[in-house]
Amino acid sequence: MKTKEVLLEQFTACFDQNDWFVALKNTLTHVTAKQAIWKPETSDNSIWGILSHLNFYNEAYLMRFKGIDYVYPTSDNSETFSISEGPSEADWESELTRFDSIMTEWSNLLAIADEIKFDQPVSKTNDSFWFQ
Repeated sequence: MKTKEVLLEQFTACFDQNDWFVALKNTLTHVTAKQAIWKPETSDNSIWGILSHLNFYNEAYLMRFKGIDYVYPTSDNSETFSISEGPSEADWESELTRFDSIMTEWSNLLAIADEIKFDQPVSKTNDSFWFQ
């Protein structure tokens, strides 16, 4: 199996196609805004905050995969777990839509990428390769 095939298989299993665990998109389907902002007393993050964090970094790496020299708008990682003030169902739906949009674009780009892309460094400042 080629690198691209493995990446696509793992990507879809994590994003939208249930395998031996439920994919994230399917897990979040019936989560309400109230449930998404809840967190146990012993935790720093809620489902919403974690999804916001995932969106932040997935979008950053998506831009890099597209050849855009993406620069993080913040150096404070805790800001990537942001939740809108006075969160509403509409805000939560917006975060879910953002997640779906980012991940769908990722999936599409992975599917059409040349195999050689995965042997290239992530960016000028990150010399890790895409397959790592």
